[in-house]
Amino acid sequence: MGISRGVELVNGSSVFEDLPDASYVARGYYRGKLVLEAEVERLGGELRLVAAVARLSARVVDQFNNPVEGALVSVEDTQAVSGGDGYAVLGHLPLGEYEAQVEYRGVKAGTVRLNLTGGEAVKITIQLHTLRVEAVDEIGRPLEVSASLYSMGRLIASGSGSAIEFPKLPSGNYQLTLRRGPKEVNKPIALAGDRVETVTFPILLELGGVALSSQEAMLILLPLVAVMLLVIAGLMVREFIRWLRERE
Repeated sequence: MGISRGVELVNGSSVFEDLPDASYVARGYYRGKLVLEAEVERLGGELRLVAAVARLSARVVDQFNNPVEGALVSVEDTQAVSGGDGYAVLGHLPLGEYEAQVEYRGVKAGTVRLNLTGGEAVKITIQLHTLRVEAVDEIGRPLEVSASLYSMGRLIASGSGSAIEFPKLPSGNYQLTLRRGPKEVNKPIALAGDRVETVTFPILLELGGVALSSQEAMLILLPLVAVMLLVIAGLMVREFIRWLRERE
């Protein structure tokens, strides 16, 4: 007659009561995976079995081997955030192969295949870069602006000035938005390494605190220039008529 019983482990142990002395097959599951299977013979006393699980921890570093704090490491349904030393502890998992997803500052920073065979820490290296944004007007003069950097519609970082640095950015696609008053410039950024991005703002001059592009300045100045030319032409005609009268 076969006997089938399931008991959940509490603090690593379980009790099967009222089992007759006989041969059995013991199977253990952890997180839905088979972690032990053994033929055992019940002859009284305590029986110890070792499950194929291990504690998984990951150390996240950048390309210069500096620890990265605040990286989110995900393995299946388990997540952990790296601390100041770069370590993220994900707890115990069955031995085997896994895919670790790493996010940093809300941006996917990489995917790593790992083989969990023991309790050792897995080293995960991610590439981080610096984006420097320099804002200039239409004739190349530095311009004070506010800058916002987005990834997938999510704000990653912001700053202000004529030269703004965004450090520790994972490789990926970003959207850069620059603002000065009511004017705004949007620019896509494909970041794969340290980069200096010069952005020309549509501003030629400012009149009374109002920033004007070259086109806007022309629309305002051309009528003024036309009026001035008409006034000058009128004065010249009047002087010419007076000169003619003096000659008579």
